[in-house]
Formats: sequence, structure tokens, C-alpha cells
Amino acid sequence: MKICLHRGLLGSDKHLVFCNDEFFWCTSIPDDAWVYGSTDDTRELSCIIDAVGYEIDPWPSSSHMSAWACLRGKMGTHVQWTDVLSPSMLKRYTQRTLDHLQRLLVQYHDTYYMREFLSIREFLGQLNRSHIDANMLRRIIESESNQSNTHVLRTFMPEEDGMTKRIRYNQSGSVTGRLTVESGPSILTLKKEHRKILKSRYSDGSIVEIDFSSLEPRILLSNFNKETEDDIYKMISRDLFNESLSRSIVKIVTLSTLYGSSHKRVSSMIEDKTIDVHLAQKKIREYFSIPSLSRRLSREFSENGYINSVFGRKIVPRKNSNHIFINHFIQSTATDFSILGFKGLCNKLDTHKIRSSPLFVIHDALVLDIHNNDIDKVKKIISSGITLENFYGTFPISFKTIS
Repeated sequence: MKICLHRGLLGSDKHLVFCNDEFFWCTSIPDDAWVYGSTDDTRELSCIIDAVGYEIDPWPSSSHMSAWACLRGKMGTHVQWTDVLSPSMLKRYTQRTLDHLQRLLVQYHDTYYMREFLSIREFLGQLNRSHIDANMLRRIIESESNQSNTHVLRTFMPEEDGMTKRIRYNQSGSVTGRLTVESGPSILTLKKEHRKILKSRYSDGSIVEIDFSSLEPRILLSNFNKETEDDIYKMISRDLFNESLSRSIVKIVTLSTLYGSSHKRVSSMIEDKTIDVHLAQKKIREYFSIPSLSRRLSREFSENGYINSVFGRKIVPRKNSNHIFINHFIQSTATDFSILGFKGLCNKLDTHKIRSSPLFVIHDALVLDIHNNDIDKVKKIISSGITLENFYGTFPISFKTIS
């Protein structure tokens, strides 16, 4: 087990590495080391600490930090703790921090947080900056009356090289792990019609969106080893209602029921008042095995104070409510599934030497910059859908050109 305390944490010129009960200083971070005190490294432990809610004492102590804060105005923000602290105190703080980090690594060894969580972090860190049509962006900003939209648009203002700032996602910014943007372009809140400001890096290229089709209900059916068809709502209409309900109504009833909407709420969303919504919801719950899943998640929460996604991510709902358990379980699992699926897809595109560049993840959609001569190849590759280990069936994805 190799742990690297980043030089930014220490305020030193070198990193401090601990391995096999020995310390050594180095100028570059070893590839196989777990890192603490950096924000950019894939194997940075702070992101795992935030995700699991692990408590670790500040380095150095709060009293030292407070004392330095009083002097910061005159002496700057860089603290070279290796010189400020006495050798014995530096050793004590270092050992205490290492003890915390070692316990963390032992506790979460070979769990979701050391596997899928970091794999997702690696993929998000490899997303490329996007070229921007600066003239179009300025015109949209000038014509936009909504201040919130204007603020979002301004986050896409290009740097001197014509590209956006690098986006940084937060994997722990929500209860379920659904992504939030920590810094950079606010892609998650950019209006769909404004995505046309994204410009291809290729002289003959396009910005496209690859999107999972009805991912969340498919995740639930996969959880119970149920095969799905390309159009899941037509399948449900046939299986449960003998096609007496239209696809659009089945979609409304299905999604509303999965996310805990009441009979009254669902009825208000359907114009045809002759439909027995109560019976339709009952059939949907049974079809998706909601009662058994609800009991299982309720039992998990009672015993542990949290529930687990399919991947093993800990989810701590703010309310003890069965429909919230279901909601969080689906959303958390779908979030990780989609990004891991996109990572596998991008690896496949690289294998086929497709000229493409992944730019953004928008929940269950991936924004890609693709050379036009390779678009047909991409469509052929995605036509077979995406499969993921430990998930039953194939998950279809769609292709749409943005600009």
C-alpha cells in the first residue's frame, strides 16, 4: 500500500510517499500511489472520503490553521508546513493522517469506491475541452433576457485557444451520486437549444449526443433478470394491457409509478378519465417487482441507516420513505451505469480508430465531437446497444446531431 501526501498539502517542494513502513520524498507522484491533498489525481482519496462520509482530522490541526489565517494577509496563502512545524509535530500530524488513510483503504478495499467510483472518476477526468462558436454565443447572450440562462451561457466563454475551460464534475454533490458541475461549463443546466454553441474541432465534424433509451425502467427490469425490447413502453403496453393503452399513457403511468406519484397525481396527467389508473399502477408495481424491492430497501435502511445501489454505493436518504428508497436506488444505479457504459463505448471507438472526442456527460447522455466521415461507423457500433457486466440484457442507445 503506497500513500502519497501531496506537496500542496505539505507546503513543500516535493511529495512525501509512505510505503512498506518507510518514507521518501519525490518530485512526481508514483502511478500506483493513493494520493491525498491533490484535486486532479484519479487516485485522490479526498473524493472517496467525501463520498463515504469518512471523518479525517484536518492536516495540520485547526488551531494551526486558525493561527495562520491571522497572518495570511501579510505572509500570503502558501504555508510551508514542513518548515513551520517542529519535526516532532510534523511527524505526529503526518502519522495521524496516514493512519486515517490506511484505515480508509482497508475498510473500502475492493468495494465500489475503489472500483467503479474511481473508474468513473478516471473517465470524467479524460473528457476533452470543447470548441465554441464564440460569435453565436455572444449573440445568444445579448438576446437572452433570463439572467440565470445568461450566467450559464457565460461559463462557456472560450479561452484564448477557442475552447472552454475544463469541466470538473462532482461525484458526491448529490445524495445518489448524480453528477453536479463543480467548475467549468455548466453543461447540466444549459438549455437544449443553446447546445448549438458547441463547435467541432474537426473542419468536417459534428457535435452529437448519444443517449440511453428509457434507462431507468430497464435498470429495474434488469435487476430481476427481465429482458427488454427496443421500445420498452410498447412492450409494457402489450404485456400488461393487451395494447389497450397507448404508448404515451403507458410511459406516463410507468415513470410516475416508479417514482412514487400518487393515484391522484397520475390521474391529473391523463386526459382519458375512463382509464382505471389505480389498476394500471398496481400492474406496473407488480411488473417491476416494486413491493419486494421496497421491502428489501426498507430493511436495509432500518439495519444500516442507508441503502445500496446495485453497484454498492451507499445512499443515505433524507427521509424514511419507500418511494424515496426506490427513487434513489434507481437514480444512483442508472447514474453509474450510464457513465461506465459510455466509458466502454469510448474505448470501443478508440479500438476502431474512430476520430472522436468525448466532451460532456449530461446524466444519461454523452456529448461527442466526431469527424463526419466516421459518423456511419459510430451509428453501426451503437446499433447493438451497450452491455455491462452483472446487468441482464442489452441497453439500447440513440444518436442525435446537435451541431
